Amino acid sequence: MKRNPFYQITFETLAMQPHIISQTEKFSISRESFLFKEFSFDFKKPMISDANLFVLCVSGNATIVVNFVEYEVRPNLIVVILPHYIFQVVRQSDDFKIDFLAVGYDFITTISYKQVLAEIVSLVQKQSYFDLGEDGYLEFRNISQLIVSQYKLPQRYRDSIVKSLFDVLVYKMSGWFLENTNQSLDNFQTRQEEVFRNFTSLLFFNFKEHRTVKFYADQLFITPKYLSKVILAFTGKTSMDWINDITVAAAKALIKTSEMTIKEIADELNFPNSSFFGTYFKSKTGMSPLQYRSI
Repeated sequence: MKRNPFYQITFETLAMQPHIISQTEKFSISRESFLFKEFSFDFKKPMISDANLFVLCVSGNATIVVNFVEYEVRPNLIVVILPHYIFQVVRQSDDFKIDFLAVGYDFITTISYKQVLAEIVSLVQKQSYFDLGEDGYLEFRNISQLIVSQYKLPQRYRDSIVKSLFDVLVYKMSGWFLENTNQSLDNFQTRQEEVFRNFTSLLFFNFKEHRTVKFYADQLFITPKYLSKVILAFTGKTSMDWINDITVAAAKALIKTSEMTIKEIADELNFPNSSFFGTYFKSKTGMSPLQYRSI
């Protein structure tokens, strides 16, 4: 079985956090706003989650990278991280405080508003953060606290009430996000965006075995030149930049969070040998794998 090169956040690990309520299956919520640095995770390392994460900035600020796109986070902004997205916190102020929600797909399998949820996913695939404005910010916090208050009630009705309140939050988020983007969803399904989403999806599953633009272009039935042109226009980075970024992020995660030798990491990432891997890593980071492990 292949190791996942990114540190994983699961519902089980979230349930161990002191500020998180995880009494409803596949649904976690912060009891109250709390300082982000009080999480036990080291978010400076690349992370990946099996949940839909909603992080509302209450105070302070931070620099967060989601799928290698950098966002500056401040109060009233909400960051949405979909399952299997790669993210890390590059910088955070001492007073960076958040409200937090984590929702699994199992929790929302019976919902009747799949189209609304699909709209939110489409918007999040376009960008991972949204400015709710003061009114949206207050509504999100009020609904969140109303959900938290249900955990004081007997369990008999609690989970149904929690799901109903989350339904309300989903409809509200759809409106806030659409207003924030100031675009209709019909404009989102452009050919460029389709190519971008399919490219990144393929990349996350194949980067260990395939690190050429031609491979991904072939999989998408387009030319390498067209793929490179689309990705550069859509993200400001080349296709090769994306391939290198995810490879280096995976390497950093394995170097820092595992006890694997450099040779084992080179094998895991399908480099010909540890020497080739070391040269590649140093060319991208300015230091050798062992130097990076020691800092």
